Amino acid sequence: MNAPVAARGTWADRYGPWALVTGASDGLGRSFARALAARGLNLILVARRASALERLADEFRDAHGVRCLVRPVDLRDPASAAALDEETARLDVGLVVAAAGFGSIGPFLDRPLDDERDMLAVNAGAVLGIAHAFGRRLRARGRGGLVLFGSVVGFQGTPLSANYAATKAYVQSLVEACLHALGRCTTVRPGVLAKVLGYSLMTLPRPLRSRILREVMTGMLPRDAVRGDA
Repeated sequence: MNAPVAARGTWADRYGPWALVTGASDGLGRSFARALAARGLNLILVARRASALERLADEFRDAHGVRCLVRPVDLRDPASAAALDEETARLDVGLVVAAAGFGSIGPFLDRPLDDERDMLAVNAGAVLGIAHAFGRRLRARGRGGLVLFGSVVGFQGTPLSANYAATKAYVQSLVEACLHALGRCTTVRPGVLAKVLGYSLMTLPRPLRSRILREVMTGMLPRDAVRGDA
């Protein structure tokens, strides 16, 4: 989601002085946080591991002179989004990057149910809460940006990763390409593989798309791991 932005200038001019990044301790979240710090935005860093966040905060302060707040939060908790909203209420947050998430692979009935529930809570429930709470704040301030992360597998059912695909279908939007696209378009497919899979599968019937993605996911498993399509 992109609210109208101010005249082109610094990122703080365009979106506001503060950005919140979930999943900031590693992966895409860390990459986004580092890129935003380099653009001069103050950061609210959110993840479960406080020590990893503190190291990043020190790095960003030293390298870019930005302010950083560390918020160790377990996004599996349904109350986490409301808590983040309350804790940051006095800050002018103009950009939110909801990068926290994880996936699973394997026959659905063989997966631990608690793990699948945790994935649903983080990938969908937390995104819902954060988008609702901070989306209201962005609407009230009249400008800002909200970056959500989908996946190629979210555009159709995906055997061996059915629940993960369902969580990403809920979001349906993806890190540098996203930052360049922010304010210009709503869906971005960074990387060659994402573009090839996304656009080539788009024209195929759903059963054939699912069959192709099953082969892709099967290739990521040990040879003796696939015992069914449940």
